[in-house]
Amino acid sequence: MNKGILASAITLALTNSAIASESVGEFDQSLTLKLHNELRIADRPSACGDGDYDSAGNPNTTPIDRDCQSADVKAWVQGAMLDYETDGLLPWLDVQAYGYTVQKLWSPSSATSRFYLDESSGSAESFSLFGGSLNFKPTDNVELKLGRFGVDFGHGTIDHVVPLLEYSSIRTMPYMREGAMLRYSPTENSHFYGAITNKFGGGYYTEMVDEAVANGDKSARYFSAYVYDDPMKHFALGMSYQDDVSVQAQMNTDYAWVNDDKSFIKLDGRVFYGNLLGYTKDAQPTGKDDSTYVVSGQITYAKGKMFANAGFGQVGSRIDAGGVDTDIGFPFDMSISRNYQNTTSFSTGAGYNFNENWMAMLSLVKTDGDLNYHETTEVDGVGANLVIQHKFTQGNLKGISTQLIVNKAMEERTGVVNEDLDYYDINLDIKYKFNIM
Repeated sequence: MNKGILASAITLALTNSAIASESVGEFDQSLTLKLHNELRIADRPSACGDGDYDSAGNPNTTPIDRDCQSADVKAWVQGAMLDYETDGLLPWLDVQAYGYTVQKLWSPSSATSRFYLDESSGSAESFSLFGGSLNFKPTDNVELKLGRFGVDFGHGTIDHVVPLLEYSSIRTMPYMREGAMLRYSPTENSHFYGAITNKFGGGYYTEMVDEAVANGDKSARYFSAYVYDDPMKHFALGMSYQDDVSVQAQMNTDYAWVNDDKSFIKLDGRVFYGNLLGYTKDAQPTGKDDSTYVVSGQITYAKGKMFANAGFGQVGSRIDAGGVDTDIGFPFDMSISRNYQNTTSFSTGAGYNFNENWMAMLSLVKTDGDLNYHETTEVDGVGANLVIQHKFTQGNLKGISTQLIVNKAMEERTGVVNEDLDYYDINLDIKYKFNIM
């Protein structure tokens, strides 16, 4: 799979468009360009794990923030995402193709860049990913994608939030997988998914990475899931298996209703379990668990232009192996990690929709857990996040959206590591979308 996929898929679509129009009569194609600007200014973002452990894997006894290689972030990056898609190319076939690139536009020499665009760490200041897929549609409710396909619901490259298979990256580059993905939809609301993947990329991965064991052996990853999607209720259950790596399961659910007083209530729940297998399990340090879990929930209330929510999350052991991601709870903070060892987190927030263009929200988060599996350092954190959003809904600037998050956080660490952390994190996102055809 290489850059030729992009050219080949587009050429295939264009050369067959006339034939498809005659045979189907409803041929359509779309070409969209999305620009994503991101400015990040932070003392010590949550991704900063440098210094948690020494070279032997033991907890570091020195103040971690002084050794953090990802601290003092000042960086401005821009992404350009070109997506092409056909509809009705042939009665049984469509194609998708894309080309994405991320470029660092600014970062002062006195500060740290985004770690995946930091030349000092061996990364380039820009990177690109290309791909595409052949989408076979033997019937109206069956689709088989072969190739390198997007699985980023936030970017719009997959129709549903499929547990474990889908990944909406919060970073500039959308997420993608390579292999085969099958979707069967017996009804309008019910969808079964299955996939086999051998590569993945996007997010902070600057190239496509093999699905592999830590020893370098390649190991395909298998996914299966069911999704029920309705405007007022949603249920999804997904599983993944990777030999010598891990087996994982996740359930997402939400239910909403409107009361007689026109107030709106929504309940969200999420449960996850992950277990390491084979070589990956055996490679864990003595005393470190090989399985973990997440339980999280949230309630949202809205009436008129005002809304409020409250959430909780409970994470078991922190596992940094096997692709096990426990940072999936509802409590949110730009800086404080909510998935340390045995961490409990709570959040509450309220906001106001001034009109269809402007929204503002303030949320608070509280965390309580241990720094790592040795459980010798307790971590108590508290943070506040101010979120301001704006979008143009009409005129020549329609399609431009902006989000500003200003975060202030404090952590108290007591035990083997004793330190008080007090830091800020500012993130500005500007997104543009252009429908070229």
